[in-house]
Amino acid sequence: MRKILYTNQEVSGLVSSELVARGWSVRRCCREFNKKNHLRVLRGEVRGLDKDFLQRVKSNNFKVLSQRVLELCLFLELDLCRRKQIHAQHHLVDEFLTLEHVIKTNPSIKHDLKKILKNLAIVAGGEAINEIC
Repeated sequence: MRKILYTNQEVSGLVSSELVARGWSVRRCCREFNKKNHLRVLRGEVRGLDKDFLQRVKSNNFKVLSQRVLELCLFLELDLCRRKQIHAQHHLVDEFLTLEHVIKTNPSIKHDLKKILKNLAIVAGGEAINEIC
């Protein structure tokens, strides 16, 4: 077995980034994984992918890099044994994971934070400030 060179948090960020890059929702990723691995699932070689599991991986809410996580990474063509330079996109994923944690610990700020992020996205997209208000 080759050595895994990523932490759980980094794996979580890589999975999240890959789903964004492919334009896939959690549901679509599960559907594609299960479709590709249909026979292996029937034979009991791998477990099917479900939304709860994938969401736990995306939000870094897993403790062990299990075979199931490794199968997901293999499906997404993420080589965990070869360290790549982490791009700015992965750092953004870390920031969003931090925001997710803050929201979980203080749910009352969720609505305000959503408005702030939406406004930031509008500004970054080049729309005029007047259109935000």
